[in-house]
Amino acid sequence: MEDDINTMHRYRDALVVKSGGPYERHAFGAYVLFPWFDEENYENHPFYKSIDEVNIGGFQFLPNATKLVERFVERLVNSNPEELQEEGILPRGSIDYWESGLEEKVLVVPINKRELYLAAKQKKQVTIHAGTLRKGWERAKYVSLYVTRPVSKELSVENGIRFYGEIDRIDLQGKQGIMFVHFHVKAWQTLPHVIRPVGYGIQNHLLTTIQLLKQAEELPELFMKSGEEMKLWRMLRRLTTKVRTTLDTTILDRAKKILAYQIGFYSVDLDTEKGEIHVSYFGERQQTIPLSMLEKDPNRVFKILRDILFKD
Repeated sequence: MEDDINTMHRYRDALVVKSGGPYERHAFGAYVLFPWFDEENYENHPFYKSIDEVNIGGFQFLPNATKLVERFVERLVNSNPEELQEEGILPRGSIDYWESGLEEKVLVVPINKRELYLAAKQKKQVTIHAGTLRKGWERAKYVSLYVTRPVSKELSVENGIRFYGEIDRIDLQGKQGIMFVHFHVKAWQTLPHVIRPVGYGIQNHLLTTIQLLKQAEELPELFMKSGEEMKLWRMLRRLTTKVRTTLDTTILDRAKKILAYQIGFYSVDLDTEKGEIHVSYFGERQQTIPLSMLEKDPNRVFKILRDILFKD
């Protein structure tokens, strides 16, 4: 058994080396099924623990002892590609998840004047006051346009975010002692649907990811930053598309945290200090889920949420 697992480690190393570079959206794992009678205590066995550690190990498997295998398969089936990427351990040539193509940064810029919109669409140029730019803006690979309501009404265009484009080059220009940054875009691309403001707005700019930009339906969803926030949101979106994200302020670039995810009269919130997920109905606590379970057993969290939110 131990020789088999060591062999699988060498096979996986060879696959990564053969690739000759980093991977995106790939998870490598290898598992041995073997007879073992003590199912409850097997979870503490080194062969089982190594699955979480390096994605290689062994499962106890008998006709009447299939719980661990079933739970693992359900976890794979119910996980999205991003979650599988997080769980796939690559021994060589690996890249950090946040540096992968899935997490390329997007600078979302408010377009609050007619001339800014016309310059963006016609000249493929977006201009920002250099003094308003916050730390991290230089990591942006894309620029996206948030069209405010006044501009939307004046030009009869959609209010919200519909267009984004890859940055071609960046120029700095001074005017009357004030520095401006000009982002030149290769070409504008269109999102499949407009990201609606739903009462929220952006004052200066917001840094988000291309993955969130393509998945979001409402503006506050672009605020999500932590892995737990995104994992929980995606999990809820698998249950229903009617998930409303509530922030501590209506101005995204001033917001500090997500208060809750609203689904009808239910709310789901993260308490990172206590390490808990809270599910409430009309403000009354219905369930407390350990936050650690979101990482260790997301399929179980999914089932708990499904059973509470759709118990009728």
